Amino acid sequence: MILFADETNPWGWPTTIAASLLTGFLGSLLTWYVNRKKPHHAVVKRIQSESLTTIAPNFRKNVKVYYVEKEVTELSSITLRIENAGDSILKNLLIILDFGVDTRILGFSATESLATAKKIEENKLQVEIPGLNSYRLYEESVVLGMICDGPVSDLKVSGRGEDWVATYNPKFELLSFNKQKIIALILLIWVLCFLEIILLNFATGIITIISIVVYLLFTLGLALFMSVKAYFTFKKG
Repeated sequence: MILFADETNPWGWPTTIAASLLTGFLGSLLTWYVNRKKPHHAVVKRIQSESLTTIAPNFRKNVKVYYVEKEVTELSSITLRIENAGDSILKNLLIILDFGVDTRILGFSATESLATAKKIEENKLQVEIPGLNSYRLYEESVVLGMICDGPVSDLKVSGRGEDWVATYNPKFELLSFNKQKIIALILLIWVLCFLEIILLNFATGIITIISIVVYLLFTLGLALFMSVKAYFTFKKG
């Protein structure tokens, strides 16, 4: 593409070249960000957790609590949900839940049709999921319920495969990985629009101005389209 500038204005050519280079660079950066190879996320979310034996300290020494005829010191429960945060199916998931050395897992249950769980140590649970569809598209997830002797607040989640990685989200209301990615792309496009508006203020020569306006209209339209689409997507799911 050949761009022309007003020969009477020495800033015509530099402005045109700067606009083209900047737009090309940011466009390439955006393309790389979208298409780069990255693992999908299997997100473990905490749905509920509570202590089942909240007793005042001055009475605790006089109270004994039993679970399946075994004495426990701090009976607690936790419910987790495992979601596929991407759009494509995740296969052969193997996720380890580690509650720490001060906690013992007393009992557990999982969505039987989708996953199998087994205790590999007193404080560790292994969850195997042959396949998990996108939660956003199909609302498919694995729900785990556990009864423990000890605190459940120090849970650590681990697991990684060829194209996936397990992450732990202790707060249910936090944005998922997918939403964070979309928001970052939208912000990048709006920044691009802002930079083109700045260049337009310094541009002279009709061809230079037209070139920048075309770039601006394109990126502005893309930013508005992605913003509206993201709004309805997040509102739906």
